[in-house]
Amino acid sequence: MEKEKELFLAVIKDTIQGTYQGKIGSLLESKIDWSRFKSLTHYHELTPFVYLPLKNFAKRIPDEAREFFRQTYYLTCGRCQNLWQEFLRILSAFEQAEVLLLPLKGAAFLEDLYQDKPVRAMTDIDLLVKREEFKQAEGVLYSLGYQ
Repeated sequence: MEKEKELFLAVIKDTIQGTYQGKIGSLLESKIDWSRFKSLTHYHELTPFVYLPLKNFAKRIPDEAREFFRQTYYLTCGRCQNLWQEFLRILSAFEQAEVLLLPLKGAAFLEDLYQDKPVRAMTDIDLLVKREEFKQAEGVLYSLGYQ
C-alpha cells in the first residue's frame, strides 16, 4: 500500500481509537507525498480530522502542509460552533412556539457523535417537522429572518 494511504488510514484510526500515534510516527519516517495525502483527505471529506493526530509530529511535516491542516481544523471548528449556536437559536424558537423539531445529520451528530471532535463538515442545518406543523414551523423560521 502507498505510504500516503497508510498514513491516511493510521490518522483516521487514531482519530477514532486514539492508539495509532506509533504507527503515524513510523510512517512519517518515510517520504510522504503531502499533495497526495491532502488529496486523499479532501476526497474522503476528512481533512479537518487530520490536524490533531499529526499535531505531535509537527517537525516531521512540511510547514505548508502543517499550516493547511491546522487552519482547516480551526476553521471547521468555528463553522461547527456557529452552526450549533444557530441550531440552538432555532430550537429555542420552536420550543417557544410549541412546534416539534427534530435535527437530522450534522446538528444531531455534533452533540451525540462528535462531542469531543467538533469538526464535522457541515454547510447547513437539516430539520424535520411534522407535516401538520409545517406552516407554523415556516412562520417560526420567517420570524428568525429566514426566507
